[in-house]
Amino acid sequence: MAYLSLPARRVELAADKSGFNEGNLTFNFTNDVITAKPSQFELYHAAIPSGIPSGTLLTVYLGTQLFSVAQLESIGDWDPAQPMLLQPGQDVYACTNILIADLPTPTPVMTCWFRYDSTFI
Repeated sequence: MAYLSLPARRVELAADKSGFNEGNLTFNFTNDVITAKPSQFELYHAAIPSGIPSGTLLTVYLGTQLFSVAQLESIGDWDPAQPMLLQPGQDVYACTNILIADLPTPTPVMTCWFRYDSTFI
């Protein structure tokens, strides 16, 4: 395989847009944020460098499908054993158990890294 990187994407922790985490905060990587064009690509790593309360539960969805669950410390590193395979138009939601009223200051940011197999295209 010949992987090529896509631009990393960053979003701030905000009110949930997934519909699975009402009243709590979510990292909403919607299609308009991801904007990748390859017919298939992977989310292979994500990091939250600061601001997450220790013990935060991270529940990751690919669209409406549960993909992964992780418990984070005060910094977060989500490195799935198997990369998440995406197609253009799909959304990724990293839901937390942090209440909207408890938004940390400064607002935590999650960065996701994407790649695609150039031999596949």
